[in-house]
Amino acid sequence: MSLQGKVALVTGSAQGIGKAIALRLAREGADIIIVDRADDSRAEEVLSEIKALGRRVIVDAGNIADVADNKRIISDSVAQLGQIDILINNAGIERNAPFLEITEEDYNAVLNVDLKGTFFITQAFVRHLQDTHRPGRIINISSVHEELPFPHFSTYCASKGGLKMLMRNLAIELAPQGITVNNIAPGAIETPINTQLLNSPELLSALIGNIPPGTLGQTGRRCRHGGLPGRSGCRLCHRGNHGDRRRIAVELFRTVTIPDRFHPADTAAAVHSSAAARLLGSCRRGRSCLCKKT
Repeated sequence: MSLQGKVALVTGSAQGIGKAIALRLAREGADIIIVDRADDSRAEEVLSEIKALGRRVIVDAGNIADVADNKRIISDSVAQLGQIDILINNAGIERNAPFLEITEEDYNAVLNVDLKGTFFITQAFVRHLQDTHRPGRIINISSVHEELPFPHFSTYCASKGGLKMLMRNLAIELAPQGITVNNIAPGAIETPINTQLLNSPELLSALIGNIPPGTLGQTGRRCRHGGLPGRSGCRLCHRGNHGDRRRIAVELFRTVTIPDRFHPADTAAAVHSSAAARLLGSCRRGRSCLCKKT
């Protein structure tokens, strides 16, 4: 699959899952907008790696939790690269605290980035698509905790649960405009956000015991056949495993292909290829089904 001529904006792309997604999209031909915090020098390292691939790339340091800054990020990025076709909402934070000890500051910090920020940068992106009369793709990097309880992380679970419902609602509302919306819900991945977990043998052992393949996910991991996690032969694809949701790359690339044009008659296909398909009952194959790729 080629993404030549497309521009992708990836939030939280200076490290971890966001970095892996940005690099892979660039390898597939997309130009990249790296969005991360102003104080994160790692964004410049990602920029250098993407430039080495021959792609156009910019860094836009901003605060996803700030509505005005989200609007500025979209407008500045369009001014520099001409358009945005794909939005990857990856930025997220978490706070570990018992429910009775969560402060208003903790609550606002998590919800403002993980849910409010995603909501309003998506809104600004959709306005850009409407203004330019083009289809687009929105992909939210959620978590298994959009469904699974996670004691001491109530704010994180609340934000991801809200993100799941936001995805389902927008998938239906925006489908007539040729805009599809999907969530990818990874399990535990070896990234900086899980540093405390990775450094605790007791916690790590307990977690791995609940993952049938007995391993954490790794960003950018390729299976032994040279393909991506999710393809035949990759052990991370055990259907009974919540780690099945860690198929970040495959889920991502099944949802980013964008037609050069979108006609109203294609609405059914757009809905079908989005997460709304299950809600509407138009497909029984599950979240990853694309019976008719757009």
